[in-house]
Amino acid sequence: MGTICIRDLEEQIEELRQRMYRMYREDPLNPQVIEVSQTLDELLNERRKQAALLRKK
Repeated sequence: MGTICIRDLEEQIEELRQRMYRMYREDPLNPQVIEVSQTLDELLNERRKQAALLRKK
């Protein structure tokens, strides 16, 4: 994943989180919920990495 500013990541995270919640409410057994959740995890991990790098500066 390329470098993205934290603000952009936070926006993507929130949009994906809302999408995941909507999908879950519509059909909790939808396998795409897990896929979206995994993508969300990746974005959250990237945000943590970038936040840690900023703290080191």
